[in-house]
Amino acid sequence: HIYNLELQTRSQLLNFCTYVQWVPNSDVVVAQNRTNLCIWYNIHAPDQITIHAIKGDIEEIERSEKGTDVIVDEGMQQAVYPLNEA
Repeated sequence: HIYNLELQTRSQLLNFCTYVQWVPNSDVVVAQNRTNLCIWYNIHAPDQITIHAIKGDIEEIERSEKGTDVIVDEGMQQAVYPLNEA
Protein backbone atom coordinates (compact mmCIF):
# COMPACT_ATOMS: atom_id res chain seq x y z
CA HIS A 1 0.00 0.00 0.00
CA ILE A 2 0.93 3.60 -0.44
CA TYR A 3 -0.45 6.26 1.85
CA ASN A 4 -1.25 9.78 0.66
CA LEU A 5 -0.60 12.06 3.62
CA GLU A 6 -2.32 15.05 2.07
CA LEU A 7 -5.57 13.22 1.24
CA GLN A 8 -5.20 10.67 4.05
CA THR A 9 -6.04 7.82 1.70
CA ARG A 10 -4.42 4.44 1.18
CA SER A 11 -4.04 2.74 -2.22
CA GLN A 12 -2.89 -0.74 -3.04
CA LEU A 13 -0.12 -0.71 -5.64
CA LEU A 14 0.33 -4.41 -6.30
CA ASN A 15 -1.43 -7.70 -5.55
CA PHE A 16 0.56 -10.78 -4.50
CA CYS A 17 3.68 -8.69 -3.82
CA THR A 18 6.67 -10.79 -2.73
CA TYR A 19 9.39 -8.10 -2.90
CA VAL A 20 9.45 -4.31 -2.76
CA GLN A 21 12.28 -1.81 -2.35
CA TRP A 22 13.01 1.83 -2.99
CA VAL A 23 16.02 2.16 -5.27
CA PRO A 24 18.71 3.84 -3.15
CA ASN A 25 19.15 7.57 -3.79
CA SER A 26 16.21 7.79 -6.22
CA ASP A 27 12.44 8.11 -6.46
CA VAL A 28 12.11 4.67 -8.08
CA VAL A 29 10.30 1.71 -6.52
CA VAL A 30 10.91 -1.88 -7.63
CA ALA A 31 8.56 -4.73 -6.73
CA GLN A 32 7.74 -8.29 -7.73
CA ASN A 33 4.41 -10.05 -7.92
CA ARG A 34 4.47 -13.67 -8.96
CA THR A 35 6.32 -13.58 -12.31
CA ASN A 36 6.51 -9.83 -12.93
CA LEU A 37 9.16 -7.23 -12.20
CA CYS A 38 7.23 -4.01 -11.59
CA ILE A 39 8.89 -0.60 -11.66
CA TRP A 40 7.49 2.80 -10.71
CA TYR A 41 9.73 5.58 -11.97
CA ASN A 42 7.38 8.17 -10.43
CA ILE A 43 5.67 7.00 -7.25
CA HIS A 44 3.39 10.05 -7.44
CA ALA A 45 1.84 8.44 -10.53
CA PRO A 46 1.11 4.89 -9.29
CA ASP A 47 -0.86 4.05 -12.45
CA GLN A 48 2.30 4.52 -14.55
CA ILE A 49 4.05 1.20 -14.07
CA THR A 50 6.63 -0.61 -16.19
CA ILE A 51 6.28 -4.40 -16.13
CA HIS A 52 8.75 -7.08 -17.25
CA ALA A 53 7.99 -10.81 -17.16
CA ILE A 54 10.68 -12.65 -15.18
CA LYS A 55 11.48 -16.31 -14.51
CA GLY A 56 12.71 -16.13 -10.94
CA ASP A 57 12.90 -13.95 -7.87
CA ILE A 58 14.43 -10.52 -7.44
CA GLU A 59 17.65 -10.94 -5.52
CA GLU A 60 18.97 -7.39 -5.24
CA ILE A 61 19.32 -3.95 -6.74
CA GLU A 62 22.81 -2.87 -7.75
CA ARG A 63 23.79 0.77 -8.26
CA SER A 64 27.04 1.74 -9.90
CA GLU A 65 28.48 4.61 -11.91
CA LYS A 66 27.21 2.86 -15.05
CA GLY A 67 23.60 2.69 -13.86
CA THR A 68 21.16 0.68 -11.77
CA ASP A 69 20.32 -2.98 -12.35
CA VAL A 70 17.77 -5.33 -10.85
CA ILE A 71 19.30 -8.78 -10.37
CA VAL A 72 16.93 -11.75 -10.71
CA ASP A 73 17.86 -15.25 -9.55
CA GLU A 74 16.67 -17.69 -12.21
CA GLY A 75 18.02 -20.82 -10.52
CA MET A 76 21.15 -21.79 -12.43
CA GLN A 77 21.82 -18.24 -13.63
CA GLN A 78 21.11 -14.59 -12.93
CA ALA A 79 19.28 -12.18 -15.20
CA VAL A 80 20.05 -8.47 -15.16
CA TYR A 81 17.35 -5.87 -15.85
CA PRO A 82 18.75 -2.35 -16.24
CA LEU A 83 16.61 0.50 -14.98
CA ASN A 84 15.92 3.55 -17.11
CA GLU A 85 17.98 6.36 -15.58
CA ALA A 86 16.34 9.09 -17.69
